Amino acid sequence: MYVLYFFFYSAAGWLMESIYCSLAKRKWINRGFLTGPMCPIYGTGAVAFLICLSPIKESYAVPSALKPILLFIVGIIVADIVEFITSVLMEKLFHARWWDYSDRKFNIQGRICLRNSLYWGIATLVFLYIVHPPVEEIISMIPANIVYIILGLIFSVFLADLINAVRTALDIRKLMDKMRSMKDTLEQKMAEFQQIHSDIKEPSLEPDKATRRFSHMPKRWF
Repeated sequence: MYVLYFFFYSAAGWLMESIYCSLAKRKWINRGFLTGPMCPIYGTGAVAFLICLSPIKESYAVPSALKPILLFIVGIIVADIVEFITSVLMEKLFHARWWDYSDRKFNIQGRICLRNSLYWGIATLVFLYIVHPPVEEIISMIPANIVYIILGLIFSVFLADLINAVRTALDIRKLMDKMRSMKDTLEQKMAEFQQIHSDIKEPSLEPDKATRRFSHMPKRWF
């Protein structure tokens, strides 16, 4: 069931983010790392919420009035951890960033920021109290054999898309590494050229031949 939740919320997150970005740009934008309609970070976040936060929501030891506050805080922590780790892994593997919050206040390495963290806290409450209960009820009504067939089909397409996306990203990484090497070489050549240009423009400390030739003559001759 967690695997099915992962794929469902990956697709739902992709649709939500793509619509949001498309409205802002006034054209359709396919968001995400993959070619297909999935953003795995949303599926990962949803499963992390279910595993880490469902026990708090269902706990009788926590007063009902305090549960939303505690879920809000823990949801921020879980979401930030998922977003930060995902950003680091994507950058280490592919030398590229899919989001950057460096221009926003109270950010950490441009990977997470306070404003988005507050959004994640609100999204946690919406997810746990409004979104997931009907989704869980509907999915639980699907027969087990049908679930396995759906998962097999989705996983096959997802794996093929993932392999293709990784191959494309690695090609981009090679291209970026080559461009970075060319940039370093160009900077080195420019530095050498500037040094040569500076040496040519710098006046010689030794007198020229004409000065040496007449240096022994009396000053009144000049």
